[in-house]
Amino acid sequence: MALANSSSPLSLFSATPAIIRPKVRANINGRLIDAFSRYKPNGNGIEGCNAKHPIEGFAITSIVRLRAVIRSSVVRASSAATSLQQTENSAENLLGTLLSMVEGTDRGAKLSNEEHERVARIVSQLEHLCIPEPLKSPFILGEWNVEYCSNPRSPGGYYRSAIGRLLLRTKEMTQSIQAPDFVGNRVAFSAFNAIDGEVSLKGKFTPLDNKWIEITFDSPSLKFGPFDFQYGGESSVKIAIIYLDERIRLGRGSRGSIFIFKRCG
Repeated sequence: MALANSSSPLSLFSATPAIIRPKVRANINGRLIDAFSRYKPNGNGIEGCNAKHPIEGFAITSIVRLRAVIRSSVVRASSAATSLQQTENSAENLLGTLLSMVEGTDRGAKLSNEEHERVARIVSQLEHLCIPEPLKSPFILGEWNVEYCSNPRSPGGYYRSAIGRLLLRTKEMTQSIQAPDFVGNRVAFSAFNAIDGEVSLKGKFTPLDNKWIEITFDSPSLKFGPFDFQYGGESSVKIAIIYLDERIRLGRGSRGSIFIFKRCG
């Protein structure tokens, strides 16, 4: 009776999961561990693969391919990080050269034509390193010093003309950009080193695309000694943000004037 029970269909079915399947599973796991370190892909499949079970061959192939994908991803990530670091180093070096060239030049007014051309070449290189959509960056907001302008009259009008610079010593030249659309320009000066004054413009900017904005200014406000009044009418300008980071902003006007702004503080 015991022999008849052991050979019954029910007893054979219940024994298979307990004896055969664990044996196959252990065999596969053993080969997977070995395959992870020994097997290499070739043109026809897996070199050195002598798996007798079809699941083994599939698993070994999948693991080798996975290793190749991981290795490729690591290489690409490393290359991207290296490229980014090189770009940052290049921009930092160019900016250092640029700022040293315009320092102590009365915001570019004392530079020769040749020196202005050199500034323009460096600015052109930095333009290629600009972030894709500078107008969407929070870096654009804040208080900025005007460090340079290729046309001295562009940021200060008559106050920065040749005669204006002779009579009025520029003390400060700043631009404020605040959300959502405020722009304020200010030129502080001293007349004959005796009377302080300033001229300011307040306006709003409108984005034209990813880089260009149009600024519409109200009438200028002039403070000179005890006097404070407005004169003239509205004005508008167009300028492109051609480079921007947390410290430096470069701009180009619609007539080609180049501006260098450095964050205050």
